[in-house]
Amino acid sequence: AFKMGYEYTRRNLIRFIDRTNAIAADYLIANSAFTANKARKAYGKEVEPLLLGVDSMVFKPDAEVKKKHFLFIGEKEEINGYPLLKEALELTSLPFNISYVTFNKDNQFKLSDEELVSEYQQAAATLCLAVEEPFGLAALESMACGTPVIAVNEGGYRETVEDKVTGLLIKRDAKELAEAMKYL
Repeated sequence: AFKMGYEYTRRNLIRFIDRTNAIAADYLIANSAFTANKARKAYGKEVEPLLLGVDSMVFKPDAEVKKKHFLFIGEKEEINGYPLLKEALELTSLPFNISYVTFNKDNQFKLSDEELVSEYQQAAATLCLAVEEPFGLAALESMACGTPVIAVNEGGYRETVEDKVTGLLIKRDAKELAEAMKYL
């Protein structure tokens, strides 16, 4: 009970500080139009989206690399869309090879930029399944490496993935994900 009371108090204090600072700010920016709209509703102030980018000298295509797997970035948790992937894999008899890139204890990738680029280049597609992802930098990095993206049609993915051009936008539906993976 003490732990729950502490957590409740801590979260409300953080929420109060966040709201106070946002309202006092002269200018608010967000990493996508999706996040800007959420912040406008939360703070009642104008928020300007300032979109992120990737270093095209690092994240670049390599046509010589053989495509051999699907890439999933993040921990195997609900917020990252892992249950959707797990359900999709159970629906199909195809032996999809999935490469998982996770984080270390400091919330940093376990791979260097060069190793991450190699993973993107070797992937048939990057699976971007996070729940209401605010922006989706992994989608941009993947596309910069010449690898298409299968992304849920929500959050910031709608701003970065052009359906049937740079990837596929799907509903949060396991059957649709399995079909998109078969298609690619």
